[in-house]
Amino acid sequence: MSQNRSEDALREAQEAIASAEQLLEASAATRAQAGASSLDEARAQLESQLSAEDIAMVEAQVHEEITRIQDDIKARRMHSGNSSASASAGGAVRRSRQMI
Repeated sequence: MSQNRSEDALREAQEAIASAEQLLEASAATRAQAGASSLDEARAQLESQLSAEDIAMVEAQVHEEITRIQDDIKARRMHSGNSSASASAGGAVRRSRQMI
Protein backbone atom coordinates (compact mmCIF):
# COMPACT_ATOMS: atom_id res chain seq x y z
CA MET A 1 0.00 0.00 0.00
CA SER A 2 2.81 2.42 0.81
CA GLN A 3 4.39 1.60 -2.54
CA ASN A 4 1.15 2.69 -4.24
CA ARG A 5 1.27 5.97 -2.35
CA SER A 6 4.89 6.46 -3.38
CA GLU A 7 4.04 5.72 -6.98
CA ASP A 8 1.07 8.10 -6.80
CA ALA A 9 3.25 10.87 -5.36
CA LEU A 10 5.86 10.28 -8.05
CA ARG A 11 3.21 10.32 -10.78
CA GLU A 12 1.72 13.56 -9.40
CA ALA A 13 5.16 15.17 -9.29
CA GLN A 14 5.88 14.10 -12.87
CA GLU A 15 2.50 15.45 -14.00
CA ALA A 16 3.16 18.78 -12.25
CA ILE A 17 6.54 19.06 -13.95
CA ALA A 18 5.06 18.16 -17.35
CA SER A 19 2.30 20.75 -16.89
CA ALA A 20 4.84 23.39 -15.93
CA GLU A 21 6.95 22.57 -18.99
CA GLN A 22 3.90 22.84 -21.26
CA LEU A 23 3.00 26.17 -19.71
CA LEU A 24 6.55 27.41 -20.18
CA GLU A 25 6.62 26.37 -23.81
CA ALA A 26 3.22 27.93 -24.56
CA SER A 27 4.07 31.16 -22.76
CA ALA A 28 7.47 31.40 -24.39
CA ALA A 29 5.99 30.79 -27.84
CA THR A 30 3.34 33.45 -27.28
CA ARG A 31 5.88 35.95 -26.08
CA ALA A 32 8.23 35.21 -28.96
CA GLN A 33 5.41 35.68 -31.46
CA ALA A 34 4.68 39.06 -29.89
CA GLY A 35 8.29 40.02 -30.59
CA ALA A 36 9.11 40.77 -26.95
CA SER A 37 12.23 38.59 -26.99
CA SER A 38 13.63 35.40 -28.42
CA LEU A 39 12.01 32.10 -27.55
CA ASP A 40 15.04 31.03 -25.50
CA GLU A 41 15.09 34.26 -23.50
CA ALA A 42 11.36 34.09 -22.81
CA ARG A 43 11.61 30.46 -21.76
CA ALA A 44 14.56 31.18 -19.45
CA GLN A 45 12.70 34.05 -17.81
CA LEU A 46 9.54 32.01 -17.30
CA GLU A 47 11.53 29.03 -16.02
CA SER A 48 13.22 31.22 -13.44
CA GLN A 49 9.84 32.47 -12.22
CA LEU A 50 7.96 29.18 -12.22
CA SER A 51 10.63 26.65 -11.44
CA ALA A 52 11.27 27.91 -7.92
CA GLU A 53 7.59 27.52 -7.04
CA ASP A 54 7.24 24.17 -8.82
CA ILE A 55 10.43 22.78 -7.32
CA ALA A 56 9.41 23.90 -3.83
CA MET A 57 6.00 22.26 -4.24
CA VAL A 58 7.44 18.98 -5.52
CA GLU A 59 10.17 18.94 -2.86
CA ALA A 60 7.55 19.46 -0.14
CA GLN A 61 5.50 16.57 -1.51
CA VAL A 62 8.57 14.34 -1.71
CA HIS A 63 9.64 15.21 1.84
CA GLU A 64 6.13 14.47 3.12
CA GLU A 65 6.18 11.14 1.32
CA ILE A 66 9.64 10.28 2.68
CA THR A 67 8.50 11.09 6.21
CA ARG A 68 5.36 8.98 5.76
CA ILE A 69 7.37 6.06 4.39
CA GLN A 70 9.87 6.30 7.24
CA ASP A 71 7.00 6.30 9.73
CA ASP A 72 5.56 3.22 7.99
CA ILE A 73 8.94 1.50 8.25
CA LYS A 74 9.17 2.24 11.96
CA ALA A 75 5.63 1.00 12.54
CA ARG A 76 6.28 -2.21 10.62
CA ARG A 77 9.48 -2.86 12.53
CA MET A 78 7.66 -2.43 15.81
CA HIS A 79 4.79 -4.73 14.84
CA SER A 80 6.63 -7.33 12.82
CA GLY A 81 10.06 -8.80 12.34
CA ASN A 82 9.46 -9.09 8.61
CA SER A 83 12.68 -7.78 7.07
CA SER A 84 11.39 -8.04 3.49
CA ALA A 85 8.67 -5.45 4.19
CA SER A 86 11.26 -3.16 5.76
CA ALA A 87 13.60 -3.62 2.82
CA SER A 88 10.78 -2.83 0.39
CA ALA A 89 9.82 0.32 2.27
CA GLY A 90 13.49 1.31 2.53
CA GLY A 91 13.78 0.99 -1.23
CA ALA A 92 10.80 3.30 -1.63
CA VAL A 93 12.51 5.90 0.56
CA ARG A 94 15.68 5.69 -1.51
CA ARG A 95 13.71 6.10 -4.75
CA SER A 96 11.91 9.12 -3.30
CA ARG A 97 15.20 10.70 -2.28
CA GLN A 98 16.56 10.17 -5.79
CA MET A 99 13.64 12.22 -7.13
CA ILE A 100 15.00 15.23 -5.27
